[in-house]
Amino acid sequence: MAPAVQTAEAPACWGFSFECTVAPLPLVLAGSRLFLSAGGDGGETMTVETIQELFEHGLEDVYHAEHELLEALADLEENTEREEISSAFAEHREETEAHIDRLEEVFEIFGEPPEKEECEGIKGLIREYEEFVDEDPSQEVLDYHSMAAAEKTEHYEIAAYGNLIPLADQLGMDEAADLLEENLREEQEALDELTELTESFEMDAIPAE
Repeated sequence: MAPAVQTAEAPACWGFSFECTVAPLPLVLAGSRLFLSAGGDGGETMTVETIQELFEHGLEDVYHAEHELLEALADLEENTEREEISSAFAEHREETEAHIDRLEEVFEIFGEPPEKEECEGIKGLIREYEEFVDEDPSQEVLDYHSMAAAEKTEHYEIAAYGNLIPLADQLGMDEAADLLEENLREEQEALDELTELTESFEMDAIPAE
């Protein structure tokens, strides 16, 4: 069983954003309940009423996202010919493997087996990148776009972990919060490295028009 909520006043939840859902579901707030609505006639509605349920939802989302990015980072590494960019992707892929291990520790602390909840946000970013690659851009353009695409995913993950940590704190799961903060710190460092690489990119290699 998952741990009981220690402090569960509803208003504490509403400041958080929700990046991932089972499908691109609209959020509906009614009274003290948050609904993830599938919409349409007879569509199923999932109700999230507690901090515990919010935490489980977010944890399963980011667990799925990290697995998706593990494969995507391998593609990013393969698609670039610049050693410094390729090395950055390879390094972060190793970190992503560690992120997954930490998330599995968090699941254990939470008292639930690791499960993935489809993260449409990350899937959309990956699909957008794959469609760009299919357009067969020049190598210089692809290198720059690969860094930009990776930066987008880092911002996404930073927001996801930033939302999970206060929920873990509210549930009194200090060890879980520490593990999530370690993942967050590494995501922020990866974003900083990508930003530096993007800013130092030789833009003259790409025609202006």
